[in-house]
Formats: sequence, C-alpha cells, structure tokens
Amino acid sequence: MKNIFKKFTSLSSETKAGVVLALGAAIIFVSAFALSNAENNSEKVSSISSTSQVVSTSENQTSTDTSFTPIVDVMMEEIIRPYNGNLEVLHYFYEKNDPVETRVKSIIKVPGETSTYVKSLGNDYVTKDQSSFDVIASLSGTVVDKINDSTYGTIIVIEHKSGIKMVYASLGDTYFNKGDEVNQGDKIATSGTSLYLNEVKSGLHFEIIKDGKNINPEKSYSKSYKEL
Repeated sequence: MKNIFKKFTSLSSETKAGVVLALGAAIIFVSAFALSNAENNSEKVSSISSTSQVVSTSENQTSTDTSFTPIVDVMMEEIIRPYNGNLEVLHYFYEKNDPVETRVKSIIKVPGETSTYVKSLGNDYVTKDQSSFDVIASLSGTVVDKINDSTYGTIIVIEHKSGIKMVYASLGDTYFNKGDEVNQGDKIATSGTSLYLNEVKSGLHFEIIKDGKNINPEKSYSKSYKEL
C-alpha cells in the first residue's frame, strides 16, 4: 500500500480522482459529528450568552383581541436549506451511484496528509465570491452540542424532536449555545473557515444524520423526517 501511495502522489489531480474512485482502501469515511465527539471535552467552546437569540411574543393584546398565533407542529416541518439565496456546492455527499463528475467533487484530501482522502458525509456550500453568508436552522430543535474541532472548526449540532441531527461546521460567528431551543429559519451562525475547508475564504459544512446514519442533504430538502 505504501508503494501505491508514493505513485499516487505524483499523478495529476484528475488522475488522482479516478484512482481514488477505484481504490476503496484509499478513502475513509469521516463525519464532522463523529469526529467532534472524539475530541477532548476541554476543547468545547464556552457559552456566549450575550449572543443568544430570544423569540419575542406579541404585546399589548386586549381581552377583545381574537387574533392568535397558530401552533406550529415541528414534527411536520420540511427540511430547508441551511442558508438563504443562491450558493454553490463545493463538495457533494458521496454516493457510489452518482455520476463520476459528482463523485470527484465528493472526495476531499485530508488536511496535512499527502495521500489520504475522505468520502464526504455532508455537503459544503460557498458563495460565488467565497464571501461570508448567514447559516440558518434547517429544522427546529435543541442545540445538543457546540464544539471547537481542530479540523472542522466551530460545530453546532441541532437535534429535531424526531431524533434527526443537523451538523453545521466550519462556522464563523455563532448565536446559539448548547441547550438553546432553535426555530426553523433562525440565523444560528455565519459561515467561516476551518482546516477542512482551507481552500476557500468562507464556507459551510452541513450534515444530516438519521438513526445514526448520514444521509444526502441535497436529496433531503423539502422532505419531512417521515419521507427520508
């Protein structure tokens, strides 16, 4: 295997992609969520209470006011994209049956390594000019983890009532902390940088985990948890 890696490093990027696709042993699966859970507890980000968002309620309602706020059934929510506007997909979720050009964009070189690649278990999004953008909650839920990871940068994990987890990584500024309740569409952070996305100025790594298994975000939008 060492000899294969030595030859592999001398190939062009296009040839490498083809070789990687053919050599399952040359690729490993790495999830930001799994990796973050392996980090030492001392690396967890301290809470930022001053930036937590608060949902306000209507004021000055009289007893004759018959208006009301409808109750939203979060179990019926459909997954939305973790951003507003038109962004580009830098890296796709890896699926072996996807076209070659898609799979090439779903294989990422491990930071600091010369011949180790990973199959992406999420999607990476960037703006056309790689500027910072707002990251929003794809589903309502509870922040179950907020971690500073050496590879994926700042990570926020939000768990929906159905048990689905959303992983937002490579974040910049963050506005929620562990234990906070989040509504779908809330601005939870801005895009940022990390070793994982070191080729761009600002981006977002996003994962969806159901029953302990990562699923393709691009095939999950506009679906409820029951449809996944």
